[in-house]
Amino acid sequence: MQQSDDVRRRNLSRLLIKQRSLLTPQDVGLPQQATRHRRGLEQEQVAFLSGTTLRWYSALENGELSEVDPGLLSDVATALRLSPEERTDLFCLAARVVPPSLSHRRPVPDACHLAALEAAEPNPAVLTDHAWNVLAANEAVADWFQDPGTIEPDDRNALLWLFTGTAAARIADIADARRLAIARLQIVYTMCRGEAALDALVSRVVRHPVAERLWRDERASLGPGFSLRRVRHPEHGESPVLITSTDLPGGLRLIVCLPRRQPRPATPAPTVPAPLDAGI
Repeated sequence: MQQSDDVRRRNLSRLLIKQRSLLTPQDVGLPQQATRHRRGLEQEQVAFLSGTTLRWYSALENGELSEVDPGLLSDVATALRLSPEERTDLFCLAARVVPPSLSHRRPVPDACHLAALEAAEPNPAVLTDHAWNVLAANEAVADWFQDPGTIEPDDRNALLWLFTGTAAARIADIADARRLAIARLQIVYTMCRGEAALDALVSRVVRHPVAERLWRDERASLGPGFSLRRVRHPEHGESPVLITSTDLPGGLRLIVCLPRRQPRPATPAPTVPAPLDAGI
């Protein structure tokens, strides 16, 4: 639990300090001080703009507040001109807002979930729990990425798979995919302190050299529910693939990959016999 709190405080501080550094007093309607030489807002200015005290805002930025009023967080987000995604990250990190769909029990896909996997064919699709452990996959996953059946049960994890040689061979922009995955893991981890599956995943992440470096350096973010990757298919070559991730009720996550299909060769028009009197 201590590690989770450390991750939360570090990322909350990074988010607020970075956004303060990007704004000038003129940006937010405040006068520029004549003696000021560096860019960025002071903590006192953010406190004034959000209607809070310097002491309260400083404690927020340092991750020292155990309970945070959502209304005050909204005022801070407005004062710092956070984007919708950054505002979501702020609420997750400062108030530990847990999406209702997130469950701490290991879910079991039912018939409807499995039918969704089949319906996604010929597009790859997998069902995972909240810690990205793969619970079920359709046949297209083996064709485009790797057959989960060839992976040891304890290693069937969509996030950990990104740090394998197989993933690096299949995904051309693997570095971007890994960064996004770690950023999302960090924020989910801070929202679910003491959750066994996430604790187990993080313990494995920090033992991997590349993943551990991202864990230390990447800023936590939920990010969008989709990303565009370049995937190398053994037959079709490299093509863009839209990857969507949707949290389902009961703690399930549905990940669907939508490759851009190669255009089909044009079908030649049928030959129409010429009339018998053509040219007469």
